[in-house]
Amino acid sequence: MLKILWYFSAPSSPFGYGVVTREICSRMIKDGHDVKVATRAFFGPPRDDLGIPTFSGVNSGLVQYISDAEKTDYIFMTKDPTQSPVSFSNWVACAAFDFEFLYPDLIANYARSKAQFCVSQHNLSEMQRVGFNPYFAPWGVDTAFYHKDDEARKKFREKLGISEDTFLIGAIGSNLKDDRKNYINLIKAFQQFNVSHENIALFLNTDVIGAGCIPLQKIITGTGLDRKIFWVDQYKFHKYAVTQEEVRDFYNGIDVLCQPFKGESFCLPLLEAQSCETPAIAAGNTAGPENTYRGWIIPIDDDDYEWLEFGSWNAVVRPTKICNALEKAFEAWDAGKMGDLGLSARNAVFNSDWDIVYNKYWKPFLKILEDNR
Repeated sequence: MLKILWYFSAPSSPFGYGVVTREICSRMIKDGHDVKVATRAFFGPPRDDLGIPTFSGVNSGLVQYISDAEKTDYIFMTKDPTQSPVSFSNWVACAAFDFEFLYPDLIANYARSKAQFCVSQHNLSEMQRVGFNPYFAPWGVDTAFYHKDDEARKKFREKLGISEDTFLIGAIGSNLKDDRKNYINLIKAFQQFNVSHENIALFLNTDVIGAGCIPLQKIITGTGLDRKIFWVDQYKFHKYAVTQEEVRDFYNGIDVLCQPFKGESFCLPLLEAQSCETPAIAAGNTAGPENTYRGWIIPIDDDDYEWLEFGSWNAVVRPTKICNALEKAFEAWDAGKMGDLGLSARNAVFNSDWDIVYNKYWKPFLKILEDNR
């Protein structure tokens, strides 16, 4: 069995890498592996976090010291902090990048790792293109937890004060300084969409205040559509008090999930929403197409790409393209087809259930690492 230090988000986080940490680490522990999580916050002895030993407050510089003290076989993390002269001898790189092409510095970074794995086919093909031979070990979704719930849908919409006659669009994800989720263009697309549709609304499950990021609330107020645009409770969001059940209720409450991102390494919300029988819209770049089973892909062309200062590209989907995708989703909703689309999406998502993904990809990967430690 392996001794692993997993340097990602805390298992208790209901979003993104927190969900990944909980789902994978709990299974590794069940299989007999000695797994400890390291995450940021206040440093101290390992606490129990949903049954997973977790070091909190770990700056990246402390990772190697904890690994040495715990005598771990491998450190799992996304990016080597490359703190000279420290070079991790036991680093397993999660090559989960959210842009189109690898650039020289990151290639050199991954070259220092003992092994690499990719969570999407986009990441895998790009790693192979530059000469790596990584393992494919994707993320998954808890299909038993993320399911259709008509009562949750009713309560979610009643709380917002909107009826079933309103087409509700949802978006979820971090509000970042570079607007990687493309919220600004989504809001502009909603403005266009509103010109020809009265019974519509938008719900943003993110930071809208702009605490060190984009002040979406001010932007929304400027559109004059603040009565049609809703957002998650900001007090709870910033306290990390939004529960996973509330995230599931959000997926049930909306009619379509719209993720017009500039780039994603995987995009867990696509699987989570579709598991709740909610169809999705995704940008047609990076991992978007491979994780959107039933819904709409926003096409990408050369005019969408922008240069990133660190040496790669991503796609900035324009508002008109997002609006066109919303029109297609609205037509399906208006014709009463969303139920069939949603059920079809859930059936497709079953192949990405965490138990299936772990047994099919992660167990063999861990066995390879065990044989080569």
